[in-house]
Formats: sequence, structure tokens, C-alpha cells
Amino acid sequence: MTPFKHTPWGNAQYTQEIAPGVWVVATASHGGFYLNTEALARVPTTHQAYAARWSHGFGPSWFEEDVAACAVIVAFPELFDAESVEGARKIVSNYIDKAA
Repeated sequence: MTPFKHTPWGNAQYTQEIAPGVWVVATASHGGFYLNTEALARVPTTHQAYAARWSHGFGPSWFEEDVAACAVIVAFPELFDAESVEGARKIVSNYIDKAA
């Protein structure tokens, strides 16, 4: 069961739990990831703070698909292919870590 109907980007149209506590979320116009408290613990607090800036007041559990989602990919590399993880590491290093 989906733990939410509303997201920072509008009403959820698609959700899928890809690992315990890690949800892929899509709306009509945007999307990203939602992490429950246990999954969020794997993400560095600086990356959580970056995500929170783009969550429209929903908090650090929401990682929008454009940049913040890369923090989830880096924190959960076992869920993604090697190319995605490598690209996400570069984005985290060049954007998220520099914004911290």
C-alpha cells in the first residue's frame, strides 16, 4: 500500500516500492523518490537538506527527479545499473555536495 497520495509535485499518479521504504513516485508533471525514515537514514544529512529545498515544504524524504534523486541512487546503488550510479555520483559531487 502506498503511504501517500499527495507529493510535493501534485497528486501521485504512479507509485512503486522498489525496496523496503524506497518509493518511485510520478505525478502528471514531475516525480522522484520518497524514502521512509529507515531508508532516509542511508542518505547523508547534507543530501537530505538539499532535497528538502526542492520538496515545497514536504521535508527531506522527497527527492525530486531532476537532481536530488541522484542522492537516492548513490545511497542505494544496488537498486540501479552501474551507468546510472556513476552518472548520479558525478551529479552529487558537482551539484549537491557543492550546494551543501
